[in-house]
Amino acid sequence: MADPTSIPPAAKARTIAHMNKDHTTDLAHILQHFNGVSPSAANTTTRMVDIDLASITAVTGREPDLHTHVVPLDPPMAKWDDRRQRLIDMTMAARAALGVVTPEGEGDHGAAHGRVLVKGFYPPRGADWISFVAVSFYWVCLAAVRAGVAAEGTGLGGWLDWGFPYGAGGFGWLVEAIFVPVLGIHLGEVFWLERTRLSRYGVARGSTAWFLWLGSVFLEGLPAFFRFDGVVRGLERKLERKGK
Repeated sequence: MADPTSIPPAAKARTIAHMNKDHTTDLAHILQHFNGVSPSAANTTTRMVDIDLASITAVTGREPDLHTHVVPLDPPMAKWDDRRQRLIDMTMAARAALGVVTPEGEGDHGAAHGRVLVKGFYPPRGADWISFVAVSFYWVCLAAVRAGVAAEGTGLGGWLDWGFPYGAGGFGWLVEAIFVPVLGIHLGEVFWLERTRLSRYGVARGSTAWFLWLGSVFLEGLPAFFRFDGVVRGLERKLERKGK
């Protein structure tokens, strides 16, 4: 009778290859949650190098700056056949702790197939820049008003008196009047992008891509949503073609 605690080398190699092919993001989440590795360190370079009944060994980084991380399995697995369920359980626990939403239909199986992950930031393009520049210009105007450089009697104030309806005073009033609505709308968009898209598609909280997406939606608004959705659709089409 075969020893259930023995680990066939071929089965271990298949498990490691599968995790490194289809579950690098899940491995990164496991390192973040169980070992406290930062999101910037536990990124797409994460890969498994070993697994046994008591631990998972993974590396991050690239040559020559590689970092080895050993994740203890607590409790250790009783038999090798438990590895799949243990990896699923650890993945689900890590996602829950990090706020990563498990895509609908994946359930407890933890399969990466059939879902896409957005692994980086995609900057504004084309017409996106119109909104980006417009909102950024508003914040510049607010800073100018509050710093007093757009007040009556200043050089900029003189230009506003000449070219802006109701002059520098009217300009300052308008900029201040829309401050709360603008701030509220854009903070709401930041919250909604993170809640409905970033966590759902695997953008880890605290990562560089996470901060860039949040900063971008704060300055752009809706175009950032449209761009993110377009990225997801493109990845889904690519996944569909790959599956045919």
